[in-house]
Amino acid sequence: MMKKVCVIGGGISGLCVAYRLKKKGVDVLLVERNAVCGGNIQTERDGDYLIEWGPNSTLVSNHLFELIAELGLLEAVAPANR
Repeated sequence: MMKKVCVIGGGISGLCVAYRLKKKGVDVLLVERNAVCGGNIQTERDGDYLIEWGPNSTLVSNHLFELIAELGLLEAVAPANR
């Protein structure tokens, strides 16, 4: 029987947990009360500028870059001072 899991909250932790469980073949339902996922981490564009709400940087780790590459997001990584 396939396991079913409900992840409550679409912040960075909820999104990562849901993604990892889905990769393991678990049937996942992600529930988020807001219109968009991201929790405290949101990005707003204003012309050529990015405005970060909440944490806007992270410590570099191999695990993080492996996940970013796996998701096909390496080209979207930008230095925090940019």
